[in-house]
Amino acid sequence: DNIEEAFNELEQENKDDEDILLIKANLLYEKEKYEDALGIYEKINSLNPKNEDALLGIANCFYKTNKKDEALEKYDEILGLNSKNQNALFNKGLTLYERGQNEEAYNLFESALEIKEMPSILMQQGICLLRDEKYREAINKFDKVLQLEEKHPKAFIAKGQALFGESLFNE
Repeated sequence: DNIEEAFNELEQENKDDEDILLIKANLLYEKEKYEDALGIYEKINSLNPKNEDALLGIANCFYKTNKKDEALEKYDEILGLNSKNQNALFNKGLTLYERGQNEEAYNLFESALEIKEMPSILMQQGICLLRDEKYREAINKFDKVLQLEEKHPKAFIAKGQALFGESLFNE
């Protein structure tokens, strides 16, 4: 709360400073005060409609408050500005995955991986493959996660599920 008070003072002195507003919005988001964070992200967006960080914050607040359609629209807006925004690609993929749109989600994760290989993105691809009962491909993704992060607990569990599914499928 002291940090929030300090940012309120800074904000009064620099009402339209996007960086200060963004830090405050991100802190509120981290504290799960999504509606408060959303208001600040929207203020930044009104000052600079092409601020990808603010747009991503808006999209993520929508996502966290179960406004998935609005979140998808914002992810699309970000990707219209920058088709290589890895966070927008990944988060749009997560949203589509939750809707059962595995193929679209997988492809977005693939696009995100082309920017930078990350265990979290490989995990989500593996989970999509697991849901589609593509066990061997899922195992390969989970193995890649474990190559990048040897003690990734979720990768071990997911790989075990894929191995079990593969053994049932091959019997």
